[in-house]
Amino acid sequence: MFSTVIIVDRNVPPIEAIKQSIDITKNNIGQVIIAYLVIYAITLVGALLCGIGLIVAIPVSSLFLVFVYRKLTNGYVAPLTP
Repeated sequence: MFSTVIIVDRNVPPIEAIKQSIDITKNNIGQVIIAYLVIYAITLVGALLCGIGLIVAIPVSSLFLVFVYRKLTNGYVAPLTP
């Protein structure tokens, strides 16, 4: 689930990214299942809106995937601004 994000974030080869993605998923199976269901729901709602909603749903799903990856790996998400 996180292999493409790991390739971009950590600049590792694809096989290593898959291994790291499996490790993240095994260690956080509950959160990953919930995240997958949320991503599925976002994409489904976008598809039900005559496909036009996918223009918004796919980027939002991708951003949510990166957010979940950052949270599960204790990575940098965004600075707190007052």
